[in-house]
Amino acid sequence: MTSVELHGVKDALSPEHEKYSTALKTVSEAFNEAIEFFNDSKFDSKEDWKKEAQNEGSTVYSKQIKQGKAFVLTGELPGNWEDVLKSQWTEVNGMSTWNDNVVFSKVAHTLTENVDIVHYANADVMVVKSRDYVVARMKRIIDGNGYLVARSIELSELPETKGHVRGHIHIGAGRMAPHPTKQDTTVIDYIMCIDLKGLIPKSIVNSVGFMM
Repeated sequence: MTSVELHGVKDALSPEHEKYSTALKTVSEAFNEAIEFFNDSKFDSKEDWKKEAQNEGSTVYSKQIKQGKAFVLTGELPGNWEDVLKSQWTEVNGMSTWNDNVVFSKVAHTLTENVDIVHYANADVMVVKSRDYVVARMKRIIDGNGYLVARSIELSELPETKGHVRGHIHIGAGRMAPHPTKQDTTVIDYIMCIDLKGLIPKSIVNSVGFMM
């Protein structure tokens, strides 16, 4: 039986889900990488990140990492961090009803209480055709913060179709923390590094990288 233990929580696959052992291992590796980002001494100050955009309540930064260009969105959401984490985890199937950037989103398999496999697709963005993604996700609560991490996996039962270009998420990670001064407010940091696949000008990739 395949299992992983991270930050005091063990996820073990049942016999019926053993065929998804690679997904479990892949997302656990991504989780460790994400925690390294969040724990970096320069992350909160964004000292070595470039500011790309800013509007009321959120800021987007970028930097080059080994997998490519990574983006970070930092902002605030109403509600306590536990509720935000819960909604991020449980409301996948209805995401397209409130997020115009999402064409469809569904949980394909629930592997454990903290690990699942999700298939979703973005709408067309500018000249970039819709991309779809198959990802394994993992969540944890560490030191009073919520974390949700995803990475692309290959799943034979969900092959690429003509309707969407299959993108690859090297790392997608969210940290949800209580605001230090505002009650019922969550500080969010989302890290995203994606290979959109296909021939796309670099300027376009930089423009839409966090929207995909």
